[in-house]
Amino acid sequence: MASKRIFLHIGTHKTATTTIQKGCCDNHAALLAVGWLYPSTGMYLYGQHNIAWEMCSGHEQPWNHVNQWVRFRPEWGGVSELLAEIEASPAQNVILSSEDFDGLQTDRIRQLQQHLQAYQVEVIVYLREQASFLQSAWAQFVKCGYIIESFEAFIDRMLASGDDVLRYFGAYDVFLQPWMDAFGDEHVHPKVFSRDAFQGHIFHDFLRECQLEQVERFAIPADQNISPGFKTLEMARLMAMNVESMKDRGVITRLMQKMGNIKQWDSSKLNLIDGTIRARIQERFTAANSFLDQHFNQGERLFPVGSSDKPLSQFDKAQIKGDEWEEIARSIATYFVKELGVSVNLYEEWKK
Repeated sequence: MASKRIFLHIGTHKTATTTIQKGCCDNHAALLAVGWLYPSTGMYLYGQHNIAWEMCSGHEQPWNHVNQWVRFRPEWGGVSELLAEIEASPAQNVILSSEDFDGLQTDRIRQLQQHLQAYQVEVIVYLREQASFLQSAWAQFVKCGYIIESFEAFIDRMLASGDDVLRYFGAYDVFLQPWMDAFGDEHVHPKVFSRDAFQGHIFHDFLRECQLEQVERFAIPADQNISPGFKTLEMARLMAMNVESMKDRGVITRLMQKMGNIKQWDSSKLNLIDGTIRARIQERFTAANSFLDQHFNQGERLFPVGSSDKPLSQFDKAQIKGDEWEEIARSIATYFVKELGVSVNLYEEWKK
């Protein structure tokens, strides 16, 4: 019998991974009916994240600050149980998906390859142009209460970082090389994360990368994990500034997102990238993008170069009126008192 194929989707973060995973879950039976298994082993939410967490156990992952409580849990199933499920299935094709695979360090990538050596593995990875990626990363970190720094300060810090950090945030040459070394250049398939590059919806585009045909028969999932707009993010960041606990900051940021949805604060998509910021980012990642162009696009530019004509997102906290400030403060205070049983001295807090 021919070796089974595994389509290993490794992210990256902020490239509609949750939407893709939701689509695979929604279409689990339909996929299995045509010979593609989306395993239940290692499942957390919609992806096989527990497999990635087992492989990176003991190593820090850059995105795990966002959800510090989630780590490998044996009861959810690990690599051994996954391989057993694959072998027991009549399906000859397997889809594995977790954006936390993108945080594996080189030795763990090699270990993963050893676990999967009995199969033909095709590594699928969506890559976002770095300016867009960093903007989305900042929004995600603010949304989760991980950081409270401004977008400009975040960009300054990231661009001053070394490749050990930036391999997860746009240094795609450093990021991809260990995967290419472990699985072979011809088995690593980068895809540009851009609506202009997709063949239809991102979920259908992904299924085509997994070599499925007639992908339109599979139901498109609702979009997942959408970033809030600028006013919501700025209000979340400002209201969380004096809170040390990331957990408590997360409570505040979720409240701001809820209020932003109710008040319809954000009418347009987030765009904080002006020409100056874009040029700085493109210069920092010149080597990374040249690597992509040469290895995967026959020397042609993989990512577009230049500035966007989209209007920049604007928000001035001075525009918020007194009654809106009162409603925000009352919402936060009420939550902490009712839900958490915390006694809040608003006068003392206000003086801080």
